[in-house]
Formats: sequence, structure tokens, C-alpha cells
Amino acid sequence: MANVKNNEMETTHNRKKLVLILIFIVIMLLFSLIVCFFIHPKMESEKSTYGVKVNELFSNKEHYYVYFYKDDCRYCKNIESAVNDFSKTHKLKKVNVESCVGLKDFDWESFEKDNDVKIGYENGSGDIIYNQNMNASQVEKKYPPLLYKIVLINQDYATLHKGKKAGEVYAVSTHPQLQFRKNNFVVPGVPMLIEFNKGKVVNYYFDDKEIINFLHVNIKPLDNYWNLE
Repeated sequence: MANVKNNEMETTHNRKKLVLILIFIVIMLLFSLIVCFFIHPKMESEKSTYGVKVNELFSNKEHYYVYFYKDDCRYCKNIESAVNDFSKTHKLKKVNVESCVGLKDFDWESFEKDNDVKIGYENGSGDIIYNQNMNASQVEKKYPPLLYKIVLINQDYATLHKGKKAGEVYAVSTHPQLQFRKNNFVVPGVPMLIEFNKGKVVNYYFDDKEIINFLHVNIKPLDNYWNLE
């Protein structure tokens, strides 16, 4: 009887031990899945977006894209899903612009002076009078929405933008003219998508509307073309 009882106790002990082993294996499998699907992708993303140096972008001789963004940029959030989809079919490097080493400042004041165009004025009665008697359709054709926005200057805008006066109407250029070089690499703002090939910049798309147009996605840009109120 004693031997039978001892055998039963040993069998029960072995079963408990087996159950504990199985529970441990299940826990390890679940932990591995969490690492694979949640932690590892996040680590890879952080690895690819922080501490990037400008010369590294030119050293890569592949055909690829670099997407500059900021965490608190609402224009970036507007196209986030479209950029993520694009990254599934194209080689894309996401770079947080605040952590990129070697960027130069962009002279927005000089750019506005050289590229913004006064195209009319508000006559005091709420009517917009365009130069050369243009109508809205002609304005849009001459200053396409992809590259400009039409702005009736108010006092706040005039205070921030030298040379402009309240009541004037401007075609404001939204596409900075850039020459990308390793020792003079400028990102005027975000979002910005830059195409590299063989260590050179071959194209770039600035702000959400240009990127939306390039990606051919059905997303509305946050800024309006007509700003006449």
C-alpha cells in the first residue's frame, strides 16, 4: 500500500511539474510574440529616425526616400497613414527633423521677398480687385494650388511678414526653391519627402499638399488655397 501511495504522489508531483513547464512555455511564447509585434518594430523605428546625420543620407547610394517630420506637426499627422502605406512598397527612411544633425536654416524672409507676388487688393467694400482684370479662374491657372495659396493680408499677417500691407492680396509661394548639398542641406519645414538616388537628391515634395499629390491619395490638405476672409 505504501508503494502504491508513493507512486500516486510521485505521479501527481510529475503532473504538476509538467503543468508548470507548459505554463512557462506558454508565457515565453506570448512574450516572444509581444517582442516581435510591438517592441521590436518600435525599436527599429526609433533606430531609424533619431540621430541621423546629413552626410549619411548622401552616403547611401540606393534609390530611396527620406521623410522628415515632427511629432507635434498636424500636417504630418494628416498624411501619416498615406506615408506608412507608401513605406510598405518603397524604401523609406523616416527622420525626426529635430534630431537630424547638420541641417542649415532656411531664409524664409528672402524667399518670400523673391517669390510672393502681389496680385490685387480689397477695395474697402469687401470686393477683391485683381491685377490685369484677372478673374478667379485665371488667378488659379497662373498661380496653381500645388505651388501657391492666395491670401488677403490682414494686420496680423502684415506684422509677421515684412513688406506686406493689410488689404493687399498675394499669391504666396508654398514651394521653396532648394539646392541640396551635403554641406548645405536645408529642410524649410515639415512634412517633407525627399527622393535620393545614387547619393544625390533627384526630387522633393514640401508640405502635405505636395506629398498628397505625389502619393496620389484621397486626402484633403489642411490649408485652403483661397484665404480671402
